[in-house]
Amino acid sequence: YKIDILSGSSDILVFSYVGMETVEMTVSGKTIINVTLSDSEMELSEVVVVGYGVQRKSDLTGAVASVKVTEAIKNVPSADVSNALQGSLAGVAIVSGTGDPSKDMTIRIRGVNSISSDSQPLVVVDGFIGGSLKSLNPSDIQSIEVLKDASATAVYGSLGANGVILVTTKRPQKDKMIVSVNSFFNFQTVYKYPDVLSPGEFVRFANAYGQEYYPTMPNTPPPVVFYTDDQIKAFDDGKDGFNYVKAIFNNPAVSHNHDLSISGGSDKATYLASVRYAGSEGVVKMSRNDAVNYRLKIDNNIRSWLNAGFNVYGDYSRSSGPRINNYEGLMQTAINWPTTAMPQNPDGTFSNVFPIKGLAAYNPMAYIDDCNNVFQVLNSNMQGYAEIMFSKDLKFRSQFGVAFTQSLDQSTSDRESYFYFKNNRTQAYSTSAWNLSWLNTNILNYVKEFNEDHRVNATAVFEQSYYNMYNHRSTAELLAFDLGYDALDWADKFYTSSVREISTLMSGMMRVNYVFKNRYMITASYRADGSSRLYNKWDYFPSFALAWDMAQENFLKNQQLISQLKLRAGYGVVGNQAIAPYSIYSRMEAVANSDGTTSYVVGRPASPDLSWERNEQLNAGIDMAFLKG
Repeated sequence: YKIDILSGSSDILVFSYVGMETVEMTVSGKTIINVTLSDSEMELSEVVVVGYGVQRKSDLTGAVASVKVTEAIKNVPSADVSNALQGSLAGVAIVSGTGDPSKDMTIRIRGVNSISSDSQPLVVVDGFIGGSLKSLNPSDIQSIEVLKDASATAVYGSLGANGVILVTTKRPQKDKMIVSVNSFFNFQTVYKYPDVLSPGEFVRFANAYGQEYYPTMPNTPPPVVFYTDDQIKAFDDGKDGFNYVKAIFNNPAVSHNHDLSISGGSDKATYLASVRYAGSEGVVKMSRNDAVNYRLKIDNNIRSWLNAGFNVYGDYSRSSGPRINNYEGLMQTAINWPTTAMPQNPDGTFSNVFPIKGLAAYNPMAYIDDCNNVFQVLNSNMQGYAEIMFSKDLKFRSQFGVAFTQSLDQSTSDRESYFYFKNNRTQAYSTSAWNLSWLNTNILNYVKEFNEDHRVNATAVFEQSYYNMYNHRSTAELLAFDLGYDALDWADKFYTSSVREISTLMSGMMRVNYVFKNRYMITASYRADGSSRLYNKWDYFPSFALAWDMAQENFLKNQQLISQLKLRAGYGVVGNQAIAPYSIYSRMEAVANSDGTTSYVVGRPASPDLSWERNEQLNAGIDMAFLKG
């Protein structure tokens, strides 16, 4: 660069760039001034993703939380980004409900938001709706924003009742190739075991129960003594007994993650390629999940007014494990099972008899052994976009994505299984699912600042999506051999079932954000959703929010302590789309007749007036920041 100034000038040159710390240099006769700008965490956080676009953090009127994932996974290395986010987002609860490493963690944004359906939030990856945090490679993620209140989530209409998680993947640096290798091991332990009676406590409680249940009265049986004094002493001395709630857990459970990424490019094109393997041992014994991820992301600057790119990514996972959280599952049974009973009989079979009264019950350790199952999932995603800049203020972006998912769920229940114990027969099944969906989103965005006092950010969206699912299940009972799901035809009984579901959604949305003098903000949005799942196809979701940043007023502007003191309030309407396709129609069910023919009856009546579950929210809050933080 070259700047002409007067000789001997004491002028000060100010170097600044978005996302960088500002540097001031005094000329003082210098002829060459070289400056290196460093990243500014405060500046980088000023632009946040808000759904179908970005806004300055200072302009937000809704409840939005943001996390830089790169820093989060440095502090908590994990194969699942949800683990790294625990405790770092106000109003967002993230817990592992079952200990199964193949399951998504339970995420609740401001509690449970639905009466009867799932409360998991909507996940949006690089602007494409749908996905799972668990299926993403944490090393590929740049930032995560969480839309928490209805005034922010209303832009997603019937999809946004449970909150929205916006994931932005990394963009490679230009003119610099970076090869990154990351590998780590994790060790997980049970934080606190359930409290259960010790063997000594249990035997005394059992004998007391025998005294109360069989009282000493004329013509009645004598009190029952379940354990003798010698047995009680053996339990007190630790010579007998078994702690089931500790025996069912791995301590520790070991998981490991290994990923490789290569990125780089030029002013015309950038690329990012990554691959990862993650192996996770669950805290419950015999539970395991192995996953492989891949991603290829290319962005092209074709013309000064035209950008385009594509993103191909996917994952394969394989998991297995015992019945953990089902009714009469492992956790429930282990807590209830007496610690006085050993898990196995002298002949090596499991003791499926409850010690008190000798009732039949499935032993907790038998669940650990009953793990002849496997669940495999293959996800493939292909996405592309084109972005036209009509001017520096007005741009149009059209994107199209296709998602394809295949899954295979297989299980064999032999003579030692829980299923055989309950039903006195063996069983095996194999369930395959095929899911195809596509999403087209078109966004027109206008951002303009007028004479530093007025700033407008307007967005218009037209969106359409398609979902097609096919599921087929084959079940065999009374197996002739131990081949299980590998030879379902070698059995005495066979059952098959299949189902296909197709649904479509068309949406339009408009949003305007206006800021006056960097202190008064207003945001309004309106979304319309038309769904094939409903008889009355269309529903509408408005939102409105106001904010006032008092720190920009003259009476607070000259102090250094408070950098933001924003009062905000908003109202919004969101919906929950958890309605099964075809619920508005009557459901016919087949019934086998005694003469071998088949009749059809109405199993579920039609519900033509069915509509979305709607959620109206009124939100108020205060955002404060200190010392330019």
